[in-house]
Amino acid sequence: MSNDSRWGDPRDCQVGASFSGDFIKEVEVPEKRILGFVVRRASRKQVLIHVNLSMDRGDAVPDDVEADREFRYRCGLIKAVNVFSGDKSTMTMYLDGFPNVIIDVGNTEFRFDPQLENGPVAEILYRGRCTRRGKMPYGRINIFASLVFKDQTQMEKFVVATTTTPDPEQKQKMERHSGSSYRSSGSGSPFWPLAAGVLLGVAIS
Repeated sequence: MSNDSRWGDPRDCQVGASFSGDFIKEVEVPEKRILGFVVRRASRKQVLIHVNLSMDRGDAVPDDVEADREFRYRCGLIKAVNVFSGDKSTMTMYLDGFPNVIIDVGNTEFRFDPQLENGPVAEILYRGRCTRRGKMPYGRINIFASLVFKDQTQMEKFVVATTTTPDPEQKQKMERHSGSSYRSSGSGSPFWPLAAGVLLGVAIS
């Protein structure tokens, strides 16, 4: 992820974090005296403690702890492609200042903001297990995406729909379920663009 993007650092946009497990904490050991003599000087030491922390409960989750974290990042939208394949529809987003995102169309929303001046934007809600600024060794999970446009004309310019041929196994399932009505459409190519258009229209509405 780009930390020098004009959209800022994605990790500045943490909206949730939780941690459960053993945690090394530095504590202060006070000075100890017996009969006025110092038998132990004040110092600091590390101790191992077990904690259950969550931002939802108002806890502070240390940045250097590998925790489950959620971020909401707003950046520029270059292009969004609705891909319909078989009975699955996804949205592929090409973004300015953030890696490309592929997410189920059901986890995508379209919004309009007449005050938007510098092109469409995307707000990506994602999560992963990591330190606040570190890499996500187990990968990033995209939860939800909001695509914001100035108006419908701008949306039509930046959002396109396409179809791909389902794999043979998926195609056989479709043929068994659809029966003769599906077979009468020949190769099925007229069916896919229509379905994709209808699905995109429902998602937009």
